[in-house]
Amino acid sequence: MLGHTPERSKPAPVFRGNAQLPGSDSMRLTRKESQLLALLQQNPGKCLSRAYLLETIWGYTNGTKTRTLDVHIQRLRRKLGPDKASHIVTVLRAGYAWQEMPGTSRVEVH
Repeated sequence: MLGHTPERSKPAPVFRGNAQLPGSDSMRLTRKESQLLALLQQNPGKCLSRAYLLETIWGYTNGTKTRTLDVHIQRLRRKLGPDKASHIVTVLRAGYAWQEMPGTSRVEVH
């Protein structure tokens, strides 16, 4: 149901460290964008499900219906720019993945 406050399991973990791409200029990311980018980069080639990302970063549980993940991915891609944005792959009906070499490697879906 859209527009309601989702249940939260526990506070989202804080991912420490630099979430920037090597060789890129410094970019301003929100805390959630930084956590999302770091989590994707820590799991290259693996599809992270929408449910997993929503629970891990936002603390949402029980199949919460929200577009916040999609909006954050869209903003993150915009900030990364056209070349680097292609590292973030949408896996239809599954989630999102980070590819080290866009378009050349397969994504594991669990």
